[in-house]
Amino acid sequence: RDLHSFPTRRSSDLLHQGMEVMLDAAIELVGADKGNVQLVGADGVLRIESQRGFGREFLEYFKEVATDDESACGRALPFGKQVIIEDIELDEAFAPLRPIARSAGYRAIVSTPLISAVGTAQGMLSTHFSAVHRPTEFELNRLALYVRHASDFVHRCKVEQMLRQADQRKDDFLALLAHELRNPLAPIRYALTANR
Repeated sequence: RDLHSFPTRRSSDLLHQGMEVMLDAAIELVGADKGNVQLVGADGVLRIESQRGFGREFLEYFKEVATDDESACGRALPFGKQVIIEDIELDEAFAPLRPIARSAGYRAIVSTPLISAVGTAQGMLSTHFSAVHRPTEFELNRLALYVRHASDFVHRCKVEQMLRQADQRKDDFLALLAHELRNPLAPIRYALTANR
């Protein structure tokens, strides 16, 4: 299924299901063994929202990734550029993270930022390989096209969520205002009916 084949529903449900589809497709596109999708929070921190193939230790370790982190995704986000680590054993900057990578069973990583058409960073799509790996140019080009499409999908879902929240705040405010306006009028109405 592609990202637009879902029926209309709450944007948070649509976003979650879309990320699942996005991750499965990306793993297949580049022949990866596992992967994850992270979204950027308001604080600029990446948080895993969808994953395939990882255990609790990895998920806990990478629960939150800052932009100064030496992981592939931590390096990719600040510059909005894809980071490819063909062999974690040879990448100097990755040295502190090697134990968790070995434990999780991956040797190579491709982290691709999810940048929307309006230029905002939405998150990161990372694919992991159990052996030393360098994706072909063809695979990387297909992944880049797919990620652009996926980034716009994530952006649209987030905008819909913000609009829904703003609409809910407006409704709450109007309900509160109506309640407050009714209360001061109650004594006046009572006084008017009592004086008849």
